[in-house]
Amino acid sequence: MNERKWVMRRAQQVGASKRQWGLLLCALILTSVCALAQTTTTRTLMPATTATLRATADFFPVVLQERATTLPLVSLVEGESSAALGLVTAFELRTTRTVAGEIGKVEVTTSTEALIAEKAGIRLPVKVDKSSTEATVRQLVHFEKQNQYAEAFLLACELVRENPTSEFAYDAAIRTALVLAGGSPTHMEQDIERFFRQAMRIAALPGRYYVQLAHYYERTGKVEKLRKLVEEYEKNNVKDPDYWVTLARIYAMSGDLQRTRLFIERASQRKVVEFPLTLLGARTYRQLGLADKAREMLLRAVDEDYGPWEMQALFLEFLQLPGNKPDALGKMILAAMVNEARYRVARGLADTLIRTTVEQRTFFDLQDWLAKRVADKTASDVEVWLLALMYAQEGDEPRALELLLQERTRTTPVIAFERAKALAAAGRHSEAIPILSILLAEQPNDVAIRLLLAQEQIAAGQAKECLATLTPLRWEKLSRDDRLRAAEAAVAALVKLGNTPRLIELWLDLTRSTTFVELQRLADIVLQAVQGSPVAEELKTRLSSLIQEQGQWPLLWLYARLVGREGDHKSEMQYYSRYVEHVGDDTELLRFVAHLSIEYATLPLKIEATRDRTTSAAIRVLDASYSDLAIDLYKRLIALQPMVAENYAALMRIYQMRGEVEAAKKVAAEVAQRDPDSPKTLAIAASILDENGFIPEALHFYERSLRADPTNFAVWMKYAEALRAAGQRTEAEIIYKKILEEGYNSRPYNQPAILAALYRTALETNRTHELVNYLYGLRTHSIPGKPEFLLSTSKLFIQLREFEKAGELISQFQKEFATSNLLEESYLLRGQVWFSRGDIPRAIEAYREAATRFAGSPTAISAGFNIAVAYAHAGKIQEALAAFEDLARRHPTDDKAQSALYEAAVLCWRFYGDSQRCAQYLERYLAARTLDFALRKTVRDALKRIQAGQPPFGEAAAQARDSQTTSGL
Repeated sequence: MNERKWVMRRAQQVGASKRQWGLLLCALILTSVCALAQTTTTRTLMPATTATLRATADFFPVVLQERATTLPLVSLVEGESSAALGLVTAFELRTTRTVAGEIGKVEVTTSTEALIAEKAGIRLPVKVDKSSTEATVRQLVHFEKQNQYAEAFLLACELVRENPTSEFAYDAAIRTALVLAGGSPTHMEQDIERFFRQAMRIAALPGRYYVQLAHYYERTGKVEKLRKLVEEYEKNNVKDPDYWVTLARIYAMSGDLQRTRLFIERASQRKVVEFPLTLLGARTYRQLGLADKAREMLLRAVDEDYGPWEMQALFLEFLQLPGNKPDALGKMILAAMVNEARYRVARGLADTLIRTTVEQRTFFDLQDWLAKRVADKTASDVEVWLLALMYAQEGDEPRALELLLQERTRTTPVIAFERAKALAAAGRHSEAIPILSILLAEQPNDVAIRLLLAQEQIAAGQAKECLATLTPLRWEKLSRDDRLRAAEAAVAALVKLGNTPRLIELWLDLTRSTTFVELQRLADIVLQAVQGSPVAEELKTRLSSLIQEQGQWPLLWLYARLVGREGDHKSEMQYYSRYVEHVGDDTELLRFVAHLSIEYATLPLKIEATRDRTTSAAIRVLDASYSDLAIDLYKRLIALQPMVAENYAALMRIYQMRGEVEAAKKVAAEVAQRDPDSPKTLAIAASILDENGFIPEALHFYERSLRADPTNFAVWMKYAEALRAAGQRTEAEIIYKKILEEGYNSRPYNQPAILAALYRTALETNRTHELVNYLYGLRTHSIPGKPEFLLSTSKLFIQLREFEKAGELISQFQKEFATSNLLEESYLLRGQVWFSRGDIPRAIEAYREAATRFAGSPTAISAGFNIAVAYAHAGKIQEALAAFEDLARRHPTDDKAQSALYEAAVLCWRFYGDSQRCAQYLERYLAARTLDFALRKTVRDALKRIQAGQPPFGEAAAQARDSQTTSGL
């Protein structure tokens, strides 16, 4: 099709879409939208305003997104490729978006024969290995992993018949029966009850089966059966070893807190001190609001003979109590952690402790208590370790290291490993290595110790020792992060030793089974290690030989990365394509290679239009050899992911780059043909056409999708945007206004996006005044989301400098919606109106009103900041500094309010260069003991620079000070 015919056809389609517009709009108005369908709605919108004062009130962007357009360009190629002339799409290749699929229910997969067998009571119709009980159990677990629960249930029944006195058989039967019952728990009620009853008779401790059956009755609403079960156990099982624990669990499970409390107190009077009773009792007291009783019970438990796991569980329960004092915390810390040699477990408990003290704002209380015990030489090893962790958490790593080094005589595994980590972070490798070597000898299976030792050895130049340390590791057993850390150390050691054959073996070991992300990271590690090393050339030679002679395909990826780094992109893509043949179902890998081939297919070329070289332009030229590979890969991606729109859109872009416009359009047609009656499929076809600049064709599919489902407002929004791009702005406005005025099921639908679209359309047609009048007129109408509409529209009016109307809308909001959760923000927005008008005194007055009206709230703090910023904007620096100080004084326990002291320090330095006064503000901030640890670290660094005679905030701050001083701000 030549260009003239193509243009005429597009014009005809645009005209047809205009004729269909009336029918579609009627469908939107008349259709009863009773279900959500494909639409996303918002009960509450994004915040109507921002607490931060804006120098330029650009609430709504002028340009939301550039649209693709089709442009005629000459496609020139170099080398063996042929030249082509056609239409290509001007676009920039974008990074791959992650497509979030819907999360469906996990369904049980089973065979019809198995279900029939289950109902008929016959044997399992599937052949299984029953040579031993262990083999049968493995087969049962396999069925469960495959979601074949009918087969698993029948096999469990056989286990029960063959092992009638074994609890594990009844556990399997109960578990599979409960899963098989699914959403109808009463479906297999008789079988479930029978297995529970049989298990109760043979179990040494039947209480757990009573608890499980009670939970089943509670979940299925069998109130009478639950009552009888409890009475039965209370009457007939008094002599059971787990009698008290079982009843306590049943009472707690039922949610009757008072009954649970009375029962546990009765058990306590009888000197029953089992761990479950203690834990349940403390939890019950906490849930009843009796924190002191819970604390008393947990502190008493410290003297009981509980094991490490039990004490750690009690410690975690203790942390949930409000009002814990440092000495009580210290007692629980010792009980839970004093004998814990596993760093991972101890660090998990410590992190939970620190996080809890931050949330309860007792961090510095505990830190002071620990510091005093250290100073008095009464602290235990775990207390010294915790204090070091708290210093590090606060951002004071040097102080933490100093403490750990001062206490060198403390050599428990946990504190020793922390000391080694601190030394490693400080670059003191030779001191860390001996500590880690001793720890590894004591705990040879600890991966964290082994990896850190290997990293320190390679940092100290001990390549052979590093490899020896890593040798016992089984790569497939490591987590991905640990595997990458180990690989980085091993590769560095092998490169340092020049052992290229072993480096290749390591690559084969690592890539035997890996993901695309890990494959790329491993290749990065190798390339970074060999860069500038003589090993690089030898590695390339050996790889080439192994690939050609032995067909070692896992080496293809590494070789492609090597030649690609040297600029040989043709060879790079050849080796990538060969690698893809062996792993063709990895979608991320396929997408990466396809994306890269397009990058190489479109080369930048500068052309000059005049002899004097005064006129030039840059275009991108096409190499068809690369695009062939990309087309093949995207077709494979489409086969693997038929509902991912990005794959189709990318394939369309490639065809356009090649000048094959009809082939590009055919891609969308093929999408629609997959399910021509599905509104979702039609919407995908429309969106990929829209994205690639085929607006008339996109309108056709949008209209078909909306006929099938007129309730999908997301598609209506895209359709309106396509109409706007096609020049049909009036029709687009009708859609936007209809959605704005009527919403979805009388609820607002994405008002900010609609206002932004109306604003952009008004700018394009130079009709912003008409838009203002239209929106201003809606203030008297009843529309969904009226409170949000008033504030969002007032923001748009501020941007359009319609300050009087913005103020009226804010006043109307405050009068009509005085109980709205957006009321506080409306007072901040009123200050923004005056600030944008340039009336700084009125803006400050408005913010003071907000601070007074909502004293003690986050809004008051935001208003305080805005007052200081407004003063600074007016050039009243002393008043701004005073406002910052006043804000910090009024809210002494609020971290955000205290950060005003930091802002005052920055302002003081920028305008006056007064390092002494700046340091005073920073020291006051640290003295406030805020829990914003990142800012505390920044403040400490600034103070160190002041002490060293350097600018506290860098040269950028000094330049800002000079420019703002000269501008009179």
